[in-house]
Amino acid sequence: MYGLSITKPDGSLWISPGFTPQCLINKGTIPATEKAFFKTSIPSGKSCFFFIRTEKKADVMYTHEQIDGYHALRLHQIVRGTNPGVTTVYAFANMVTQPSEYGIAMYNPSGEMIYHGEMMLLDAKLIP
Repeated sequence: MYGLSITKPDGSLWISPGFTPQCLINKGTIPATEKAFFKTSIPSGKSCFFFIRTEKKADVMYTHEQIDGYHALRLHQIVRGTNPGVTTVYAFANMVTQPSEYGIAMYNPSGEMIYHGEMMLLDAKLIP
């Protein structure tokens, strides 16, 4: 083990130098227009997933696409009679954002930064 590990209150591993955690990379919006999309800054080679929030309850289909080598989320179809309003998109990936000049950071054994203190980690909890 290199560096430090941060554990959860139950003692299980939360973050360690052995992997890059899923972090919030981009937040943006999609207007309520079919075929409109939100393109992230996450390269196609990185894992990526989205959480979304719509202004209003509606029946909507989205597609996860690659546009110009980056992950994107497209509003594919709005079911007739519904209107989601603006969709807020939260894009998570296993990559590091640009850090500021100071702060805390974690590096893997190869010297690659895997996390810094300004990143927002995804903290999912299992609900029984």
